[in-house]
Amino acid sequence: QLITTELSRYPALAGRGGERLTLMLPEVQISTHLKLAQAFRLKMSNLGVMVGLDQFGGGLGGHGVDPAQILSHFGADRLRLVPELVEGLVEPAKAAGVRELLSSIKAQKREILAGGVEGASTMSALFNAGVDYAQGTFLAYVSSKMDHEF
Repeated sequence: QLITTELSRYPALAGRGGERLTLMLPEVQISTHLKLAQAFRLKMSNLGVMVGLDQFGGGLGGHGVDPAQILSHFGADRLRLVPELVEGLVEPAKAAGVRELLSSIKAQKREILAGGVEGASTMSALFNAGVDYAQGTFLAYVSSKMDHEF
């Protein structure tokens, strides 16, 4: 409620500019509080703010949540993958399944973020799989200054 109230005070978000802001909610929290999350997403959508699923794919790791179902019920604009999915792209035994999941997400016109990128092979696999954004030490180390050279 507080976030919605505070963000609605900024007219720059109403109708323009909000697409530059994405609020990420953990997949496991969405699964346990779906109705509240859906109401929150609707309010943010009305402000033009994107809402994303963080730790997407975590249900594949055993906490019993089907990521595809969460996505269909919640309808996030962006998804940040769990590290296991990112790592799975460079493991031959898992790569096909991960690529299939990412392909279905892209078919729904959703943006995909991948964190924990630590090497060139991972970066290459991510872009070949259609990932839109990458984060990690391969790109730049964490710093308090925006002085990275690419």
